[in-house]
Order: sequence, then C-alpha cells, then structure tokens
Amino acid sequence: MVGFGTRLICLAIAVSGKLLYDYFSESESSREHAYNARCSCTRCRAELERQMRSADEFNRRRQTEDICRRLEAERIAKRPAEILKAQADERRRAIEDYNRSLAETKRLAEAEERQAAYVRSFGDASGNEWRKKASENARLRDEYNAKAESASKAGLKSQGRMFREKASKCRELMEQQNSRAATEIFGHHNPSYDRKVASTLNRCDLHGLYVKEAERHTIDHVRTCQQAGLSQTVIITGRGKGSKGGDAKLKPAVAEVLKKANLDVHVGVPNDGCITVKFEKMARAYAG
Repeated sequence: MVGFGTRLICLAIAVSGKLLYDYFSESESSREHAYNARCSCTRCRAELERQMRSADEFNRRRQTEDICRRLEAERIAKRPAEILKAQADERRRAIEDYNRSLAETKRLAEAEERQAAYVRSFGDASGNEWRKKASENARLRDEYNAKAESASKAGLKSQGRMFREKASKCRELMEQQNSRAATEIFGHHNPSYDRKVASTLNRCDLHGLYVKEAERHTIDHVRTCQQAGLSQTVIITGRGKGSKGGDAKLKPAVAEVLKKANLDVHVGVPNDGCITVKFEKMARAYAG
C-alpha cells in the first residue's frame, strides 16, 4: 500500500498542477481579451479619424460653397450698377457732345450765310468754283449728320431731326452744285460742242468730270452721234495720271458703258487717253 505521505505528495502535486493550469489558462484568456480590446480600440480610433476627416471635408466644401455663393451674389449685385454707370457715362458724353454742337450752331449758321452770299456773288462761277462749293456742302452735310447722331444718342430727338434736315439740304445743294460744275467743266473742254451741228460731235472731252458724270455725258453724246448719223466719234478720257494713286478711273468706266451698249469700241485709239466708237452701220442706215 501506498503510504500516507506518498498520497499526500501526490495530492499536493495534483493540486499544484490544477493551480498552475488555472493560472496559465487565466493568463492566456487575459492576453486574448487584451488583444481583442486593443484591436477594438484601433478600429474605434480609425473610425473616429475617418469621421473627423469626413467632417472636415464637409466643412471645407460647405465653406467653399458659401464663398462661391457670396461672390456670385456680389457679382450679380454689382452688374446692374455697372450697366447703369456705363449708360450714365454714355448719356453724359452724348450730352457733352450735343452741348458742344450747340456752341457751334451759330458758327455753322454764319458759315451757311457766307456760303449763300458766296453763291450769290458767283452766279457765273467756273466749274472749279462750283466744285469747291459742293465740297463745302459735303463737309457741312457730314458735320450735321454727326451732330444728329450725337443728339439722338442723348435722347434729344427734336435737335437730331433738325440736324438731319440741315444735312439733307446740304446734300441737295451739293448735288446741284456738282451738276452745275459738270456742265461748266464740259463746256470748258468742249467749247465748240453743239448737239445740233454734226461736225462738232466728232470728239467729246470728259476731262475734269466725276465717273458718274462722265458716264451720263457719254450716253448722251453717243445717242446724239447716232441721231446725227456719224460714222465714228472719239471720246477723250485722259490717261488717268491725275487720278488718285495714278490709276485711270474714267477710261475703264466709260469703256464699260460703251461695251454694255453693244457698240464697236476701240480703247486706246487714236492714243492711250482716247476711246474711238464707230457707228458704220448706223451711218449707212441714215445714208440710205
């Protein structure tokens, strides 16, 4: 039989083993709980940081939106004021221009009176003098048109209408004076020209005329020649050396008019400043 002491030793060993097992078991469980607690804390801290970042981003976005809304509101509020200021500035400038024009009205009236006296004193003026008068009226016409525009911008309709009427009168005078100038200039370069005398129709000098005037005189001259039964006529246009830029204007324009009339046209005959037109068929018809 096992002795009492032996059993006591075995019991002590068993109790010690149980105690050791319980100790180590509790330590392992504690470590596992501690590990789980640390993991939970880490997850909580990460979630908290994420929520804080999200909150910061939301706040920044909201602040940015607030700033944008405030700037847009300021821009919208400023726009009408800028438009009104620009309109007021434009109106002020227009009124200033109109006031300056009123200050010149007397001067312009005096200029008109001087011009009228000039016209009266030169009833038999030469073509160049009529051209000068027409140029002066053209200048006055442009000046009145500019003043009419300034008055209209300033909302001064009656004054604008007055200036437009003055511009219209100047235009009419200019056209009349240019017509008179064309007649005088044509007569000066064609002193023996007589529509009723065929022998005077063999040449037609267009020097000094404007293009439109030269075209009209060319058409009239050709018709007169055809009616008189001429076989040909020479139209003198010049070489164009006196034209602006040295480019001939009369000769190509007159040649084009003659060609459109289906006439027998010879440009540069008998010299570079002339155009010869032949009416052979028409002459034979008159002869028959």
